[in-house]
Amino acid sequence: MSGGDWFSPIDNYCERLDASLFSEPLNAISNGAFLIAAFVLFMRYRAVGRRDFEVLALIALVAVVGLGSLAFHTFANGLSMMADVMPTAVLVVTYIWVAFRRLLLWRGRSALGAIALFFVAAFIVGMVPQAYAFNGSIAYLPCFGVLLFLWAQLAAKQHVEAITLKKAVLVFMASLTFRSVDMQWCAVFPLGTHFLWHCFNGILLTLLVRAVLRKD
Repeated sequence: MSGGDWFSPIDNYCERLDASLFSEPLNAISNGAFLIAAFVLFMRYRAVGRRDFEVLALIALVAVVGLGSLAFHTFANGLSMMADVMPTAVLVVTYIWVAFRRLLLWRGRSALGAIALFFVAAFIVGMVPQAYAFNGSIAYLPCFGVLLFLWAQLAAKQHVEAITLKKAVLVFMASLTFRSVDMQWCAVFPLGTHFLWHCFNGILLTLLVRAVLRKD
């Protein structure tokens, strides 16, 4: 990305009609779902009453993702897009590291292997032409694959958190759908559906972080 591109306006969503700061009010406000999720998770963390720095890091990342997304849906340029994308990537990688070790009981080396495989999958889907990328939602296909794998493994072991991961898979399917159809439904719903992506992801992250929160 060249120096000029960092501040070039980006218009990827139905709700945005111009380059002004508050042209995506619903997309901006709905990022409160991440902040609410972080607050709920922190209250749950405090109720458990034991130190857990990995979960604290996940909770902090949920809040940062919300703030980064808020920046993107207000400033809507290359620089704010990085503020949106980078915390999300860090959150995903951190969650894989924590969840595979805590829920699947994988050793650190195996969890790192899962992270490496995730990056390979992300690289592959990144090569898909934009015309077939479902409004950019295909970039989240590796994340969906991780959730499916976690759910399948936990269900096979009859793990207590299997039902939580099942709910997470269903919620993510809904959120991805709303993200994918945002521009396609623009003619019939001018506000777009991207704000629902934020709302459902707030629920998703609450489910996922609660699943790895140690309760004993």
